[in-house]
Amino acid sequence: MPGLKEYALNGKKVTPDEFVELMKDRQQYFHDNDIHPSELSLYPEAEFTLVHRTLLAKLDDQQIPEGEESTPIDAYYKLQPFAIRQICNRLEIPTHFFIRCRKSKTSKGDRLDAHFDEWISRCDRQKNWFIRFDNYSGEEEIRAVLTSRYDTCSNLEIAEMIADDLPNKNDYQIRFEWTSPALYGQIVSDTKVRTLANGQEIKGGIRFKNSEVGFGSIALEMLVLCEAISTGPILPGYVGIRRAHLRRKTELRVEFKSAVEQLLEDMDKALDTVEATQKIILQDVDEFLETLFLVHKLDNGQIEAVMETAAMSPIKTLYDAVSMFSVAGTDPGLNVERREKLQRVSGELVHSMKKYGRWIAPNKV
Repeated sequence: MPGLKEYALNGKKVTPDEFVELMKDRQQYFHDNDIHPSELSLYPEAEFTLVHRTLLAKLDDQQIPEGEESTPIDAYYKLQPFAIRQICNRLEIPTHFFIRCRKSKTSKGDRLDAHFDEWISRCDRQKNWFIRFDNYSGEEEIRAVLTSRYDTCSNLEIAEMIADDLPNKNDYQIRFEWTSPALYGQIVSDTKVRTLANGQEIKGGIRFKNSEVGFGSIALEMLVLCEAISTGPILPGYVGIRRAHLRRKTELRVEFKSAVEQLLEDMDKALDTVEATQKIILQDVDEFLETLFLVHKLDNGQIEAVMETAAMSPIKTLYDAVSMFSVAGTDPGLNVERREKLQRVSGELVHSMKKYGRWIAPNKV
């Protein structure tokens, strides 16, 4: 959809109804099919493309007259990156090995083709694969390789539930980021707003996530957004939703509505909790940060993002630390999953502030 990438989390906001229309426009490029793995093979002329061989009679859903032969038809499907990982998992091939061999121009790549076709012909002999397609590029691409147990919930359905379940939906804005594996978004309230002592504005919100390709669960969680940086801590401890794509959709509809209602009801409490961190003075900040890096197993890129943020502003209060991790969670050098982890560390600081009593200055709470 033209312009979809403009609506990143650090970019434009849309209304709930506009969000529905954006998802509806993208949805038209998707379709699904059940395909038996024995009908698939690697196409040797392209790095990451499968050939689907089927019969003309099967495509036309007709019976072949006795004595006549069916006509084989080949279709070519490029594998999107996440689908490469999924198909390697199904065949128990290390993804990095598969990618390296496919890029190789040596006999190793040719041998992999032969082995791949043999492995896939033996895979799940009695079961079809549920394959999700995307033709947005103008070519049929495989975006997911799933089992028949997978219960789909489209991003369009998520958008429609949000628009339906928000009271006074014009009081909310949506920010979102759509990567290949998943949709990440924020529902931001224009009425649940606090101005902090330092002049910064925070807003109540709900963080949501969905994947149409099997990358994690459907999720709704409490979020407090720092308006200046367009993101903020994801707070644990509030009733939300985390649901696998393996249960009936009618149950999801009820759970989703209930979770939205509960999160909206608890939003003032969440804002109070974040606001209170301004009054908590920290000591031994360097040791405090080192402990957080270790406890939360942050990688070098995440630590670098945090330290660059810390260098721009002194860390005196717990709110400063919460804000610092949230700001680091906007670093464009990190992918969305690694940025999200920093937002979760930020939320953990708010939710479990008593855990960090060792670094709280005495008589300052």
